Amino acid sequence: MTSRITAVLFDLGDTVWHFPRMPPIDVIRQETVGRLSGLLRSWGVEPEGELRFLGREIRLAVEATTHRAYQGDLVSPSYPAVCRDVARRMGLSVSDGQGEELWETWNLGGRFLGRELFPDVIDTLRWLREQGYRLGSVTNRGYSGPRASGRRWTGSASAASSRWSPSPMTLAT
Repeated sequence: MTSRITAVLFDLGDTVWHFPRMPPIDVIRQETVGRLSGLLRSWGVEPEGELRFLGREIRLAVEATTHRAYQGDLVSPSYPAVCRDVARRMGLSVSDGQGEELWETWNLGGRFLGRELFPDVIDTLRWLREQGYRLGSVTNRGYSGPRASGRRWTGSASAASSRWSPSPMTLAT
């Protein structure tokens, strides 16, 4: 029996894309605070007192939880659950759906952070598909930005495009 490689799995960060020009920390902080304040207000909660530090507390919890996962079972944490736990510790009662909203709002995403594809990514992925390989990304959603459920790479994006934003799934068959 001969074995043949039929699929190529890869991590996205520092494999397919990188962040060569991250915004300054004060710009990131201002964006995070603005987004979270807007979300809280949409829930009828004024972002005052300790809630002004909700973004910082989420960041610290995400970092700690991710670190524990890397040191332990290597299973990506449920970041919406992490956000719910942080919100509850800060006195907010949030539903599962609100935990997801909180995560999606806090996670600024690659476009805002200056994500760029490496120059040879599209050509390499196209070549692999032409050779008959199935392609897939394996990553946690720690800093990847909003969920892109159901998106599949079709080979039509250009290397300059910042719209190509896969999620952890098979990208092509």
